[in-house]
Amino acid sequence: MRLVLQALGVCMLVIVVAAASGLLVLTHEGTALDSESKAFVDRAVVAIASGWSQEQLLSRASPEFRATTSSSQISGLFETLSLLGAMVEYQGATGEAKISYMILPCSSGHLVERKMLRGDLPRGTGRLRAFIFSAVTA
Repeated sequence: MRLVLQALGVCMLVIVVAAASGLLVLTHEGTALDSESKAFVDRAVVAIASGWSQEQLLSRASPEFRATTSSSQISGLFETLSLLGAMVEYQGATGEAKISYMILPCSSGHLVERKMLRGDLPRGTGRLRAFIFSAVTA
């Protein structure tokens, strides 16, 4: 009986240490992703919204975005956005990156970044919500 309790205690200790290590790694990675994603969004928004450039959007677009979005959809979006006028002042992105993992052998993690954007346009202050999805590679 004593041997069983010792084995159980060792197993619990291993589980606690593994969970704490995982939490530490995710916290460190999350902080790095927050600053990296903010920098990416800040650069992209300024490049795209300063002249509502389709080319700037497409140069940053994922293959999945390109495959599911037609050029007429993008043109229509940018025609509508250009009515707002070019962004005069960008006030930065706020938000955080979140990582979700599915515990299945064939699945990978997904990074979901949520950013709130604010900028001054000729017709007033604009607010956008950006969601960025990307696969997490090991």
